[in-house]
Amino acid sequence: MDSLLLFLMSTIRLSETIVDGTSTGVSRGKGQDLFLKSFYEAIQLMKSESTHIQQNMHAVIVGCDSNPGKYELELRDYVKEKRFEHLVHFVNKTMNVVPYLAAIDVLVQNSQVST
Repeated sequence: MDSLLLFLMSTIRLSETIVDGTSTGVSRGKGQDLFLKSFYEAIQLMKSESTHIQQNMHAVIVGCDSNPGKYELELRDYVKEKRFEHLVHFVNKTMNVVPYLAAIDVLVQNSQVST
């Protein structure tokens, strides 16, 4: 079991952590950009409301490439630019997504194209 999965499972069990995630392959049209923008806006809204919840929210994108392409690099750059990389986790492609799905509280499937 990788360290991110252990982290997700332990924080969910031990605290009020909320994990949002998507498990589709990373590609344009799958909506990961909208997912990250919405996640960032939610964190900003919570900060303005002075809640502690934003520190207990994490975003997980399962299905990244070990050698990221242009789109994935754009996603990673957006996260760095907005300075919330401590709350966003990029996970490489895996044949066993079940443990990640079990650790995710809110699964987001926002594909912009039909397959």
